[in-house]
Amino acid sequence: MRICVQGLWHLGSTTAACLSAAGFKVLGFDEDRKTVKELPSSQAPFYEPRFDKLTDRELRSCRLSFSNNREHAIRGTDILWICHDTPVDKNDYVNWGDWIKAVEVNLFGLVYACRGVFQHFRGRHTGKIVNPSGGGARPILYHALAPMLLLKWRLSK
Repeated sequence: MRICVQGLWHLGSTTAACLSAAGFKVLGFDEDRKTVKELPSSQAPFYEPRFDKLTDRELRSCRLSFSNNREHAIRGTDILWICHDTPVDKNDYVNWGDWIKAVEVNLFGLVYACRGVFQHFRGRHTGKIVNPSGGGARPILYHALAPMLLLKWRLSK
């Protein structure tokens, strides 16, 4: 089974490394070339205990790889696992104004990502999409905002 983890900041990078360590073939995808370039060289842009060693081991095992090429990431994928972090300040507190903006951006990103992978899944007659949220997100607030943001998106077209 091949899993594509989209969004390689803290949540996505650690998710990709842990899924690989669990034995899955994982491709971490992010459109940010700098992030994709730094992760394989064990230079994570965040602190997570033992993350660099785990990533290095999984890269050497060939179960984990990274790419910024969307077509490459989707090809052969059985599960698209979309990760987005909750934006926090330097003290690790959620700024709800930034969080609302992030939800809006991630909602559009989710729609964009799903459009690309649906065609792939349809051709294979199988596939799953997983979309966890970052630690500070409140699902009830997300569900309350999502219809409003979708309406705003529709009206802007």
